[in-house]
Amino acid sequence: MKTHMRMLLFALVGIFLVGCQASEYDVHKTENGFNIDGEAYVKASKIDDGFMTALKEGGDMVVYDGKTWIPEEGNPVQLIVLNDEKCGAPCDATKGTAFFTSKITRAMMVETVDVASEFGEKLVEDFEVLGVPAFILGDGIEDLERYGAKVIDQLKPIVTEVDGRYLVDGNSIGVKPGKFLRPIEFADLKTEPSKGKGKVKVVEFTDYQCPYCKRLHDQNKDLIEKLIADGTITYVVKDFPLSFHKEAGAMHSAANCAMEVGGKDKYWVVNEYLFQNPGEIKGLGDQGARDLYSAKAEDWGLNADKFEKCMNSEATKAEITADIQEGSKNGVSGTPALFIGNSFVPGAIGPDALQQYVDSAKAQ
Repeated sequence: MKTHMRMLLFALVGIFLVGCQASEYDVHKTENGFNIDGEAYVKASKIDDGFMTALKEGGDMVVYDGKTWIPEEGNPVQLIVLNDEKCGAPCDATKGTAFFTSKITRAMMVETVDVASEFGEKLVEDFEVLGVPAFILGDGIEDLERYGAKVIDQLKPIVTEVDGRYLVDGNSIGVKPGKFLRPIEFADLKTEPSKGKGKVKVVEFTDYQCPYCKRLHDQNKDLIEKLIADGTITYVVKDFPLSFHKEAGAMHSAANCAMEVGGKDKYWVVNEYLFQNPGEIKGLGDQGARDLYSAKAEDWGLNADKFEKCMNSEATKAEITADIQEGSKNGVSGTPALFIGNSFVPGAIGPDALQQYVDSAKAQ
């Protein structure tokens, strides 16, 4: 009965309906909207006769003109997806768009804008966009209400506003940049463990206790050494121990202290040891792992007293924390994660993919 009553009111008053694609209809929010079962509807104009016929004959969901239409509370909202049409799969915006249609409103009119277009370049400049895809809420978002409150007020902590448009922080909705529009300027690359002096920077955020990081290391170390030797890349490692890996902090302290006490060459010795022997500290806990590595200092050719002091120092922990914060700021939420030129590459990619990313960065 409720459904029949709704359909009668829909036919008599006219409603806003949102399609799976951008609506062709001119929708106006008016003061003479109405409410059915707690759902508010607004009046729509320029709905043709064919659509009205389908509306009268259908249920709550209407199929018309090759699109599916559903009733939705409130006014439509523009979503600009700023992207690079040349980026391909790494810049897939599907997940981000789904967030907005599920969490904000189904009445989302999506417009994809290429960064190379005049409008795209303006958006990049206005918002100082760092990477794509980027999501910008436009027309309608300032008027949208839910439960008597403005939606935009709830979004304020994760958006940046310029001229009535709102850039959403991608990290806050779980969307990583597939491509950066300019190389990331990391804070302290000169003091981090690094190899090579090539044009292409490969910055790896790793967790020594992460099995996927070991896989990335093992299957790419020969290629990385080759790319370093032929002058193609500068390879840098940054710390990103995950909180649920209980001994990872101690492992990263060991690597950092190897460099602090013995220099970069010693860092790479311990780096390789940690990747090849992750099981020896499992279950020891943080301090147990620190004690074990301190006992190995002389085996690694390091001054034992200085190494142990470094292992337990707040300065070492602060260095690791700074890397984690920097990675998080730039979209890292898991490991391994690579920054190759302008590309952000999460996951344990193989040598073929790594070579492709390096070649692409080299050509830029």
